Amino acid sequence: MDLNKNKDEPITSEESARRMEDLPPVAAGAARAQRSLLDDMNDSVKQVDKNVIIRLLTNPLESLNLHSTKDFVYGVLGIAAAIIGFLIWAMFIGNKVESVIMRAFGFGGISSFADLFETRRSISAAVYGKMFLIAILSSASLLAAIWSIGSWKGGQRQSIKSLITHIGAMQYIAGAGFIISGILALMSFKLSIFVLTVTLLSTLILSITGAMDLYQVAKEHRALYIVCTISAYLVLFVLLAGAVL
Repeated sequence: MDLNKNKDEPITSEESARRMEDLPPVAAGAARAQRSLLDDMNDSVKQVDKNVIIRLLTNPLESLNLHSTKDFVYGVLGIAAAIIGFLIWAMFIGNKVESVIMRAFGFGGISSFADLFETRRSISAAVYGKMFLIAILSSASLLAAIWSIGSWKGGQRQSIKSLITHIGAMQYIAGAGFIISGILALMSFKLSIFVLTVTLLSTLILSITGAMDLYQVAKEHRALYIVCTISAYLVLFVLLAGAVL
């Protein structure tokens, strides 16, 4: 009997369906939902139009014209772009700080260089891990704040999928701003921080402005909506960061 007979044979859709039928109802439902989501994402990624992304970069509020049923992938990619851009900024800033430290302090011998390199690698891994969590928590806090306050004061409720599609698709400009800020760090740390600050504030303002239109917040409620959304975002981020970091 050949024990390796089925190792290299691909699993057919019929066999996959039979395996799902053998699972408990809850597990089978979760497996079908996960497979459906992955299939939808794969189909959506194949249909990504770079011209749409360019339009979203030049005018983030263009995301309000997207449809969550067919344009969900642009929201997911927008959030991913912002997170990746932030990590790239952190990388450039980290390299800048390390180069300054190495110029300021000498080290003697091969062994000390090896120890220094190992220490730098350990510190960099820890810092980038923290930065990745900060980016995730910031994005999640912003979306949660917009969704909760919009559902409370808005005239039109939105699903989570719609929220991610429209608000997430506004974040491409944040990713671009973070990368530009990181590159500028090689020339001027102060200029890098200035561009970073402009990027963060602009992204927050654009996201809240777009959310007010998305949720159809009445004019008499807009001032309260802005204050509550920013407050909720900051409170959620501080609480999550304190619990996770």
